[in-house]
Amino acid sequence: MTDVRVGDYTLTDRVGVWFLLDGDERIAGTLIPQPDGSWRCKPPGSDHVRTVKPPAGVPDAASWVARQIT
Repeated sequence: MTDVRVGDYTLTDRVGVWFLLDGDERIAGTLIPQPDGSWRCKPPGSDHVRTVKPPAGVPDAASWVARQIT
């Protein structure tokens, strides 16, 4: 997947771990897909980890999850 703009961030895939990069290309958030279809995420500006599960059939789960946490 190519990098995708999500709000003020750029979503990029690095070997199966997804990052939200800020305007200076620093990591602002992390998204990690889980075997059960959920994603463990550290949203930008938060010290807490969230679990997000996209609905079945979402064509681009990483982008969908990124939009939910930003």
